[in-house]
Amino acid sequence: MAPLPLRLGVSVYAAAVVFVLSLVDGGFFPSTWPWAILALASAAAGLSLIFGDGRPARLEAAFVVGLAAMAGWQALSAYWAPDPDRALEDALRGTVYVAAAAACLVLARAGGPRAVLVGVVSGGTATLAYGLVAHVRSGVVDPFQGKVLYQPIGYANAVGILAAMVAILAVGVLLAHGGGPPRAALATTVCISVAALALTQSRGAWLAGMIGLTTTAVVLRARRRRSRLLWIGLVGVLVVALLLSPLVVEPARLHAALSDRAYYWPVAWHALDSPLRGLGSGSFAQLWALERPVPADAIDAHSLFLEALLELGAVGLVLVVATLSVPLVAALRLTSVWTAGATGAYVAFLVHAAVDWDWEMPAVTVAGLGCGAVLIVAARRCGTNLGAAQLNER
Repeated sequence: MAPLPLRLGVSVYAAAVVFVLSLVDGGFFPSTWPWAILALASAAAGLSLIFGDGRPARLEAAFVVGLAAMAGWQALSAYWAPDPDRALEDALRGTVYVAAAAACLVLARAGGPRAVLVGVVSGGTATLAYGLVAHVRSGVVDPFQGKVLYQPIGYANAVGILAAMVAILAVGVLLAHGGGPPRAALATTVCISVAALALTQSRGAWLAGMIGLTTTAVVLRARRRRSRLLWIGLVGVLVVALLLSPLVVEPARLHAALSDRAYYWPVAWHALDSPLRGLGSGSFAQLWALERPVPADAIDAHSLFLEALLELGAVGLVLVVATLSVPLVAALRLTSVWTAGATGAYVAFLVHAAVDWDWEMPAVTVAGLGCGAVLIVAARRCGTNLGAAQLNER
């Protein structure tokens, strides 16, 4: 186990990244990305030099290389995208995620995966508490989002999924912890998260949170990998069915449940003219401006996977699915209570990203990638400990 000062430093750094990104509109605007890349890449490089313990494991390398390939493909799509500048901006944001994944992996290896998890919970809790206080004190009604809680990230659904992830992570650590002040702090975190989630009125976040909690329960109860894999496959089928629903049912009938997504998704599905390479990163904005079946402004398809298929083609979709599946592969090896919570939070993040534009909100995505990095490093340590135990038995 890493020394206490190192573990505290790792937790504080991870918390600061989530909290600071949340304060600057969730990291949505391009002006925040260069300094985010610098801060994250510097941490990854510095800790690697100081605490480097050999080559990264296969899953670690696959996670970072996959994210880098996604960003590279976005940049390459600028050659055929209708708006090359937007495609390059998307690639720059993708570079933030490459640096974030690398930093979280190195932090987890140096200070332990639980230190990163505690940092994500702490940063998320600070964000939600800040938003709750600002919401109560200001009473400001946003012209687009109404009275819901949307501060400090600036988007209620993003605040909602962050609250759901923090609650699930805190529940996992709470179940694994013995007692005392940390247990009380975790219980308080759960209360803050649930209150924030309720005030966002985000149905997608509630759905993702319930699926995440169910995933945590399945991981705890189902010791066999086959059972967990079956559940993850079922979740995937449900997500695909949801995305296909506007093609089967009249969008107007689904509007009450899906809001304007009932129109965004069919527009994206019907524009799949370049199935291999896609229309180019950022092209949905132009597509929607041309077709716009309802008077709503949109620059994103409100689905990471559908938007990847539309803009980056089959190549982009395969990269997205393969890369974001790496932590789930790692989770199949894990049996501890706190990693069950991390698995549930990561699944909640993926489900919500499938029905909203979380990928454009670095504060949320970095928290999700942090959960993924925790699972990958925890699986590596589990395999190392198992191998050492087997050698000792011999």
